[in-house]
Amino acid sequence: MMKLFNRYWHWVLLAVLGLNLVVGFMTFESTRLSLVALVFGGIGFLAFFVLSVLVEKKRKKSE
Repeated sequence: MMKLFNRYWHWVLLAVLGLNLVVGFMTFESTRLSLVALVFGGIGFLAFFVLSVLVEKKRKKSE
């Protein structure tokens, strides 16, 4: 189980971040601070998605 987690930790973390972003959309209040938090959360999610894809490509290339 630990070997499986070590291989796919970045996808698990991406799923948790995605769930957090979805919850942020559901509880969105129309204030300036909420909008800023949502934008930064989206940017962070996209950045981590790109990082996850690059890690997976590097892993497949080395195998």
